Amino acid sequence: MKNQKGITLITLILTVIIILLLASIGVYTGVEAYKTMKVQKFMAQMRVVQERINVICEDWKNWEKYNDDTTADPNNFNLYIEETLISPGGQKARKANATSQPEFNEIISGGATSLTGADKTITNYYYFSSEDLESFLGLKGLDIEVIINFASRNFVEKTGVEALDTEGNIKRYYVLEELIEAQRLTSTIIQNLNSIENDVIIDYYKYLNTSISKNNGTNKTILIELNAKVEKPIKKLEISKENVSKPEDIIKWEEIEDYQISKSGITVQVNENGDFSFKITDNKGQVFYSKEPINIELANAPELEIGMTPIFFENGKILETNINDPKWYNYSKNKKEWANVKLEDGSIYVWIPRFAYKIDNIDKTIQIKFLYEAGSLEIGKESLENGFKIHPAFSSKSTGGSNSNYKNGEWNDEISGIWVAKFNANIFTENSEEFLTITYGEEMTRITDLSKAINICRRIETKSIYGFEKIASGELRQNLSFENDNNRIDSHLIKNSEMGAVLYLAYSSYGNSRNDIKDNNTSIAGGSRTESEVFNIRKDASTTGNAYGIYDLLTTIGAYVSAGLWQGEGSENLTEEIGKYFTKYNNYSETNIVVGDGIYDLSAFWNQDMQNNYPNIDNPIFIRGNDIKNIFSYSRVKLENNEGYYVRPVIIVER
Repeated sequence: MKNQKGITLITLILTVIIILLLASIGVYTGVEAYKTMKVQKFMAQMRVVQERINVICEDWKNWEKYNDDTTADPNNFNLYIEETLISPGGQKARKANATSQPEFNEIISGGATSLTGADKTITNYYYFSSEDLESFLGLKGLDIEVIINFASRNFVEKTGVEALDTEGNIKRYYVLEELIEAQRLTSTIIQNLNSIENDVIIDYYKYLNTSISKNNGTNKTILIELNAKVEKPIKKLEISKENVSKPEDIIKWEEIEDYQISKSGITVQVNENGDFSFKITDNKGQVFYSKEPINIELANAPELEIGMTPIFFENGKILETNINDPKWYNYSKNKKEWANVKLEDGSIYVWIPRFAYKIDNIDKTIQIKFLYEAGSLEIGKESLENGFKIHPAFSSKSTGGSNSNYKNGEWNDEISGIWVAKFNANIFTENSEEFLTITYGEEMTRITDLSKAINICRRIETKSIYGFEKIASGELRQNLSFENDNNRIDSHLIKNSEMGAVLYLAYSSYGNSRNDIKDNNTSIAGGSRTESEVFNIRKDASTTGNAYGIYDLLTTIGAYVSAGLWQGEGSENLTEEIGKYFTKYNNYSETNIVVGDGIYDLSAFWNQDMQNNYPNIDNPIFIRGNDIKNIFSYSRVKLENNEGYYVRPVIIVER
């Protein structure tokens, strides 16, 4: 009898054949599904980019420099793209070129057949990596690389995707329009595309761009840009200071009722420091969030006098602006753009706003808290956190005690900030009269006599060349006051306390941080005679690591400060009445402590031998910045000497 439980050879062979056939069908189906998904994803991402391009181009009509007479002017449109397509870090979008993007050049020359005219020239495009698409266009999560011609609204992707063309052949597509027009796209792609694309678009439109649109001194105006998905009027605007990675995770929101809606978006004023997120509920109940928290660091607005013109820096160039332009200054930790002004002679000064500080000698850190007027808060009446103290450069002499006589380098009143020369000074003579100018590319003048340095800085406010509305006149008295002095400005050689204020801010997280400021080993202000080199290449020699800071703090020579021993050589020419302009020090002693100058209170930072550098009877005067390895360095020199040292003035605009 045959065994019915066995498997015949024929049966086994047939089974194997069937399994192989099923496997081949599965592999084919899987490969095709994978290809289909790639095309779906490519089209979805390309459509999101196209929609964002359309929004940008339509917003041209809302641009402040747009007018009906320029609608056909490509130069005006190009200017719009140049000035508005800025990343959060302040970078401008990059123009494409054949050298940097050879693959794109090859595609538009032949690979993308639908492109004609200006779209065949690569210099008409801007280049965007996937990271650039997020930074400049706010498109998160895309993994494509494109070049965009905003004038024609056409764009090209670098890798492309393979799909069937109208004749059933496989072709690689780089342009969205060509792919859409291909007649052999499967119905599966068309059906699934909308849901995939919609998810991407909704995620993109969920987040709104925010920026500082106006500096208002003690508050800042924030612009929240509204995109096409927001249905006006909005129902609710909310704000939060919670520090979380995603705004959706914020628990505590506070509603804002005082805001303005314009064609650019929503503007709201913020009058406190912190990292702020915003939430908008529109007329349909849809919820939108600011894409990322915006950092606000309020500092006292610069005190200006007629003759001072606000300036900012762009691509290594100095550009004039106005007091409300957000490009003028931004003291936040991520920007570090200190306010700069230019006088009529071209001299440049930098605003150091009033602050309190706290030193940690163990961790070697300096914390800074800007003190600003807001609401009922008045200068000199601030409440300070534990361990913080107002820097003496901004304090009244009475802060150090009624008999202190400017012990720590205070001023005669509480002040909101000081203007410090951006570079060491160049001194020139015209018609037998000496003038002092502060700008890059000039020879930094060395003066051999401290008295002359003090005198020439005081006389800045007597010169009409600087453009001040009123100037002092008459004799410069022994106490360094002028016979006729009814103007609002006060110029003088920088004191040790004022130098300390600059250095503390520079060393903090609001400056170049720690000891990273590079030295200037030349005798040229800024280290170069070329504007772009000073403000682009040599920007790490400034207190901020960018063009907005103060330069030339570290040289091999050093610079005078108006400070020294009272008993030193030549002190018979000095009187106690000039304490406002010259800080008197006593002989070195741990009981004779002066704070805020970056010497005694930072002694633990460097283990520096204070006594061997500290002024004495033979060498009673301080100089600063003569050690290129240490921004807090100081030494002692004679009142008159053969070496000569640099000079840096300060201007105070009184209220």
